[in-house]
Amino acid sequence: MKARFILSKAKLIAMTFSGNAADNFTNASLNGIYKRVLIAYKNGNMPVSSMATMEFAVKVKVSVSAVNSTPYGADQNGTNSGTYSVAPDGSFTFHFGPNEVQGQLHENGGSYVAARVDDNNTQMIAVGIKDDYSGYNNQSLNGLYKRVLFAFNNGMPVSSIADITFNGEGNVSIINTFSTPNEANQTGTNSWNYSVDSNGSFTFHFRNGGEAVGQLHDDGKSFILAKVDNNITQRIAVGIKAGNDGYSNASFKGVYRRVLFAFQNNAISRSSIGDLTFDGNGNVSVSAVNSTPYGADQNGTNSGTYSVEPDGSFTFYFGGGSVVGQLHENGNSYIVAKVDNNNTQMIGTGVRIDSKEEKEEKEEKEEKEEKEEKEK
Repeated sequence: MKARFILSKAKLIAMTFSGNAADNFTNASLNGIYKRVLIAYKNGNMPVSSMATMEFAVKVKVSVSAVNSTPYGADQNGTNSGTYSVAPDGSFTFHFGPNEVQGQLHENGGSYVAARVDDNNTQMIAVGIKDDYSGYNNQSLNGLYKRVLFAFNNGMPVSSIADITFNGEGNVSIINTFSTPNEANQTGTNSWNYSVDSNGSFTFHFRNGGEAVGQLHDDGKSFILAKVDNNITQRIAVGIKAGNDGYSNASFKGVYRRVLFAFQNNAISRSSIGDLTFDGNGNVSVSAVNSTPYGADQNGTNSGTYSVEPDGSFTFYFGGGSVVGQLHENGNSYIVAKVDNNNTQMIGTGVRIDSKEEKEEKEEKEEKEEKEEKEK
């Protein structure tokens, strides 16, 4: 029987991935146009950020048209093509020549997370949002959002979590906490302008010059962002709308598939895809596959604790450090960043899937309801 999560045998040795809540995904679930942001570190010295349009066809073909930034040039255009395969649980693999990227579709296929872990020369994560809606405007970005960010500023890694407030009229203010190799838990404030196109794409216009481009999710409650107009700065970000109350540790219960990008000791890049299992009572376990310059397809496990505030903000505690983040209002996705350590800069994002037990309970419930309906 084939594994539900499309990974190589080496990756499956220490990992047991489980099904998505829908469990009825097909290749057609990735059909249409997606906007995708990406952060990567190649060959030990080249950071890359990218904003791309990816077009998926039912015949499992995917074409990519991207704008990239590297230290060797900004606003670089590139194209690529390949194939893809989607498992019933929503896990997928992109095939670009000999290269593979693994990921997870979210809910109805409106977004996805992905990582590359099969190559020690390239560490990479990506986030995509479906782009087939219209009717957006500046009011679509309105209110308080939590945003995580990873950047290379002139080669220096930066991770950040911020409160970003949009006024719905083109103005935005930010309160930021970030980590660099020089110092952790740095704080700062800023403000700039933004403009949203009718298709949900948007641009941040920085007061000191330059821009970042992004895409809104169809519900306006999450976004992705990349900076590709400057060869000195490579950057991606993911945001989730905040402001609701009523969360607790129980809001995190079940299994989430997450991707992660980190930079350690100002030298070692890491990308990862894995499953985090939350018990709803403050305990979390991790089973992941990682890529670093010292090896690809590395299996690893970890465990820790977590605490969720009423507003959906949370903290994970692993060993002596912590990471902070924000739950989406439906509890089915989250963003996270590490900002308390100058030796480690990191961001991640996860989407909820069903555990084996939850899946079995759901199937039993459906069978019971079907039986009762027949007996009526």
